[in-house]
Amino acid sequence: MKTLIVYYSLTGKTEKLVRFLMKTVDAEQLKLRQTHDYSLPGAYLFGALRARRGLGAQLRPVDLDISEFDRIILAGPVWAGAPAPALTGFLRSYDLAGREVHGLLVYSANARNASAQFRSDAEQCGAVCVSVTTFKASAHALLQLEKQKSELYLEQDGGIALRRPAGTE
Repeated sequence: MKTLIVYYSLTGKTEKLVRFLMKTVDAEQLKLRQTHDYSLPGAYLFGALRARRGLGAQLRPVDLDISEFDRIILAGPVWAGAPAPALTGFLRSYDLAGREVHGLLVYSANARNASAQFRSDAEQCGAVCVSVTTFKASAHALLQLEKQKSELYLEQDGGIALRRPAGTE
């Protein structure tokens, strides 16, 4: 099964997690870029409001044929308890009918209903939403990944999980 990891990252946390996931998943990756990027204050004010309302962002065109991939892992931040507008924009911009989609939602404070909203948005677009994983990107969790004391991986049933690598205590 051909896998693509699509991600949006404003602060770099999601991008860091995607790099760790790429170590255990055979996949290509694609970074989403919005036509109008948010500043950090703009993301907190306007981006969060768009996320809470379930509004997508306009994305820059990509140089990749999405239809070549059977499985898509869509990763990005949670803003104001909802998936960031770039994720919603991706789901609504591409034909994902019948494709296996997994969500990796990265949050700092509260994921609220982000998983349910992501699943609903993916299924409304015709995708088969196999799993949605929320990951609290605390300094400790990121340090554990950096020190290779834990790793992200795709489980047999499709969920993205955290585990200790083989041979570590």
